[in-house]
Amino acid sequence: MNLYMKQKVFSWRAKFSITDENGEPQYYAQGELISLGRNLHIYDANMNEVAEVRQKLTSLISLYRIFVGMMDLGEIKIKTSFLKAKYELTGLGWIITSTTFQRSHTITDKNGKVIGAMHKKLMSWGDCYEIEVEDPENTLAVVAVVVAINAIHCDEREENNLSYDDD
Repeated sequence: MNLYMKQKVFSWRAKFSITDENGEPQYYAQGELISLGRNLHIYDANMNEVAEVRQKLTSLISLYRIFVGMMDLGEIKIKTSFLKAKYELTGLGWIITSTTFQRSHTITDKNGKVIGAMHKKLMSWGDCYEIEVEDPENTLAVVAVVVAINAIHCDEREENNLSYDDD
């Protein structure tokens, strides 16, 4: 199953629509306007909240906790290397590995079985990802992981854009 996550560019908070191959809305993700840390809520097509991605502020690195319904899937932790990043979703034991420059990510379980993948579209207005899900039962968890990884990338961009005056 393939889904497509597209960021709405002109918004005061992070907003994404997640559609299927036919362009039909499946999920929406939206950040809180005012919050400590980045908190994103994921809604189904009927606007019922089905998942949440919360930034953990007590960490020095970008760390997010993922909830699907009332179930805590654990924290997504980044383990960086020179040009690639590796993430771990602690509760499910999923490993997310990236390609060079973090344009594509593959999600596997601890045995190496592919759960899903995400690929960033380069020529798009705003962030746009193609999401591949192997087992439909994992769709919402994979969508939440993609939202969390996008939030981590946003944190990294904001961190890299900080400048300090010499005055």
